[in-house]
Amino acid sequence: MTRAGTAARADGSGSGLGGMAGDVAIRGRRVCLDLLPRAGPRLSREAGLQRRRAAVMNGDGHYCGGATRPRGMEGMMRVSKDDKICGVPAPTARRLMRAYHDDHTVEVACEVLDLDREAAQVPLVALEAAGYLRRVENGIASSVSRWVTTIQGNALAQASFGKPISRATADRHLAQVLERTRAYNADPSRLLTISEIAVFGSYLDPAIDRLGDLDLAVIVVRRDTDGNRYVDKVLAYGQENGRSFGVFIEQLFWPLRELRMILKNRSAAISITGEDIRKLTDRYEIVYVVGDDPAAIPPPPDAMVER
Repeated sequence: MTRAGTAARADGSGSGLGGMAGDVAIRGRRVCLDLLPRAGPRLSREAGLQRRRAAVMNGDGHYCGGATRPRGMEGMMRVSKDDKICGVPAPTARRLMRAYHDDHTVEVACEVLDLDREAAQVPLVALEAAGYLRRVENGIASSVSRWVTTIQGNALAQASFGKPISRATADRHLAQVLERTRAYNADPSRLLTISEIAVFGSYLDPAIDRLGDLDLAVIVVRRDTDGNRYVDKVLAYGQENGRSFGVFIEQLFWPLRELRMILKNRSAAISITGEDIRKLTDRYEIVYVVGDDPAAIPPPPDAMVER
């Protein structure tokens, strides 16, 4: 069953927890500093673990937005390394979008482009006019402009320089994703449920036969509504699967990461976002709803969304 979306268009910014101060990079990913143990005597190791555990228990432990956000969190596009976007070489434009996943002033562009403030502002304004960036209203009187990526900018941030795929290939990928979704949701050993999948992007335009990739918005919820019990299950889940983790935060987010890996099945042509598609675009088509799947293990009515 498919359902066409008619939600009103939002401003297009894929926010998540972007904009929080004090993010750090761990193994190529940015995580909230508040989820990590503080150095020094003011917070013991045990207290640090309790803080991180509470963040996941309460549903606050999402990856923060940033230049090294995990692949698949926004829709992707495919461009050539030789392309220019608003006068900026495509690889540099991609770096710029990654730098502005959180809102920043022109100084960040100065560093990326190696230009002075006046020169760096030119491509920022051009990228804003083209829909890759939007200017942030901070609610206070200030003459300092700040920019953040839109959904189009987030797609450029994750741009692939690979070859496009045919519509037939995209159809095959979608059918396989739905098959894997049904298998996952029927598995009682899983801790999460895929509650909805929507397709968006170029796939919805039947006139386009060569697609950048298959863009999917996937809503995932927890099967257990008790925060403490859920965390205990997460910790046991990683051990039961024989996984080893470099840092504790990786173990806490392993079920969601594993789910996305299962859906993608190593395909670079499948792009997955956990954002609410209704806030990103008014052009989408719902292709899976857990309530329509008789074999799925139904999640509780008050299930918490996991992003």
